Amino acid sequence: MLKIKLNNELNNIAILYFIGLLYGVFLIGYREIYNVNILLKDKKYFLNCNGWCISHFIHYIFLGFFAPSYWWLLIIIGFLFEIYEYFLSKYTKNVKCKLVEDTITNTIGIFVGIAIRKLFFNKKIIIL
Repeated sequence: MLKIKLNNELNNIAILYFIGLLYGVFLIGYREIYNVNILLKDKKYFLNCNGWCISHFIHYIFLGFFAPSYWWLLIIIGFLFEIYEYFLSKYTKNVKCKLVEDTITNTIGIFVGIAIRKLFFNKKIIIL
């Protein structure tokens, strides 16, 4: 039997991705059921970054902050989610795949989160 020992950073990844999935499922479900657009998510705020882009960036800042040792895994998982969004976008107009742009945004968010942790916090940080 394969036994995997979860450390605190892996637990943090699981918790933060679960929260992100709930957020995404809720927003997409709401848009699908009520056939509405969430204006705050589509409005451009910074350069070519809209609310979706900003939410990706913030989510990955938290992931980088709480799981800095697994930055490489976060990039891989983020890329795989973008591939999933690509296929999902074929079935709904409420999901727009930006494979390259979102992967870059996610990666920058990870490294900003790691930098914030290194600059301002020296101790081990645990969510659970």
